[in-house]
Amino acid sequence: MNPVYFRVILYFIAPLVALVPGIVYDANAQTVTIDLEAAATGLAVAGAAVAAMFAKWGKK
Repeated sequence: MNPVYFRVILYFIAPLVALVPGIVYDANAQTVTIDLEAAATGLAVAGAAVAAMFAKWGKK
């Protein structure tokens, strides 16, 4: 893959990844720091919210 495409993808994905609780992206150092406990808790809560919405409005 061309390095330019990789950088464009990184610039697009990095802010989205940083929205997950427990994940911090440092653009100056170009590092991603992950707190596994906080990230797992955030993803579990988000999954529970999606499941609750599906249970309420997803069935026909």
